[in-house]
Amino acid sequence: MFRTSLSFRWMLPFLWAVTPALTPVAHAAGVPALDHIIVVVMENKNYDQVRTAPYIARLVASGSSFSNYHAITHPSQPNYIALWSGSTQGVADDACPAPGSPFTGENLGHACEAAGLTWRAYAEDLPAVGSSDCRANGRQYARKHDPWTDFANLNHQNERPFADLAADIAGGRLPALTFVIPNMCNDMHSCPVEKGDAWLSNNLPAMLRAVGPRGIVVLTWDEDDDGPTNQILTVINGTPAKHGYVSSRAVTHYTLLRTICDALNLPVFGAARSEAPITDIWTGAESAPVASAQRQPSSGGRAQLQPTGPVAVRIAPDESSGQGTLVEGRGDIGAERQPPATVGRPETSEKGTPSEHERRDNGQRADQSMAVAPGEGGESGDEVEPAEYHHHHHQHNGDEADESVAAGSDQNQASSDENEREEHEHHHHHRHHHHDDDRD
Repeated sequence: MFRTSLSFRWMLPFLWAVTPALTPVAHAAGVPALDHIIVVVMENKNYDQVRTAPYIARLVASGSSFSNYHAITHPSQPNYIALWSGSTQGVADDACPAPGSPFTGENLGHACEAAGLTWRAYAEDLPAVGSSDCRANGRQYARKHDPWTDFANLNHQNERPFADLAADIAGGRLPALTFVIPNMCNDMHSCPVEKGDAWLSNNLPAMLRAVGPRGIVVLTWDEDDDGPTNQILTVINGTPAKHGYVSSRAVTHYTLLRTICDALNLPVFGAARSEAPITDIWTGAESAPVASAQRQPSSGGRAQLQPTGPVAVRIAPDESSGQGTLVEGRGDIGAERQPPATVGRPETSEKGTPSEHERRDNGQRADQSMAVAPGEGGESGDEVEPAEYHHHHHQHNGDEADESVAAGSDQNQASSDENEREEHEHHHHHRHHHHDDDRD
């Protein structure tokens, strides 16, 4: 550190100018400290198309949702990148790899690693841990939905096949931050809403149980069906969230990113720095809506969301198959209402177990119970053993899943080219760009 006779006050503008675009937070008022956040991202449906689907409607009834949530832009890829990094990174299409990548700007993966928190992204039909393939398994896997693959400053061993999630939950290794990406059929991209709704009913109950009393599951969509308003449904379920509450405040992917950062006590970055966190949905919070996002029409007549401040650069299973389900045959919501998380970071988690934040220096992980609890808005369940899966990737990290659920072939209702296999054996830094031929 240099010494100077100049006054500290005179130096403040200089220090501000050279400070990275990160906003440290002691802990944001109004946002509870959370031990686990799971974000599940679906595809290409507007608010009204999905909110009345049977299981989704039960999630809305048992959690908190938003009637004024809008995606950032079209098509899919820049929305995923925006939610992950607080910026579209200049990407405006679905080309693979993303134009301009690999990116080195701040993102949730790097922020978690820097803070000593665990994160993982589980993608259905991902062919191997850390794969850079653009497509796989009859085009059911699409890298454009996996933004972490486009960043050079994070650990790609955290990019896992979806089957690993069941094993990690069963082994008490659920990360602090988890992203879940269904395949191109189960995320509603290429198949009807009913297919995706059934996939959610088979998989979200186990996730809701796994996050515990200080965790949430966020269900959102990347964008709408290419409509003019880009309004999408986002639902937050878990003990800390209000039951059956609908927020009318303006919310975007950047607002959600800001809230994730605050809940995990991460530095805030990118366009999320200009957003007020979501505070009205938490148990005990006031219900007054807060305006934070501005929608401005784009040149094409669509609603193009603009950040309000600087941007940092930087499976419903087939009925004959159990593939991809965390808990087979369960349709309950799966989250027991327990004492709510308190605002501000607690010293220890429920029953004195060290929280994820306390464990980050010694590497310990708290076990997660997989017993089925009475579901809010759903059925009560009996104790069910966690469904686990057979690993199909080429690299292992010491975590082996059982073959208790058959990884049978899902007969999806996708386009006729689903049986084509694309071979992408080169590392993504050296692979040629190509544009995705599936409309997103």
